Amino acid sequence: MDEQKKNPKKKRHDKNRYQKPSDKQIQYPLCPICEKPIKEILSAINEKQTNKPAHFECIMKQLESQEPLKDNERICYLGNGVFGIIRDEKSSVGFSIIKKIQYEKEDEVPAWRREQIDRYLR
Repeated sequence: MDEQKKNPKKKRHDKNRYQKPSDKQIQYPLCPICEKPIKEILSAINEKQTNKPAHFECIMKQLESQEPLKDNERICYLGNGVFGIIRDEKSSVGFSIIKKIQYEKEDEVPAWRREQIDRYLR
């Protein structure tokens, strides 16, 4: 009798073929600011001095320490490598952009990000 009919629970394919790699098997890049692994590489920001990926949160903390903020101001990400200092408007719903900070180079995709995008699209 066929082995598959004897044991219907037995699978024909190699179960290891479909397992996700564990964190121990993946070599994550280290953030140049905090020196911890970057597990969410698609949300990383290109760090200016090293041209390497850095945690989004580390870049935010760095900018907060460099930029003087008033009580009703905060730093936020505006997109395309641009951060901004915004002021919350109390009289109306919304905010005003006080200053734009071009953090990543405009019109330049870092090699590490291009590699990650290519890998993601495969």
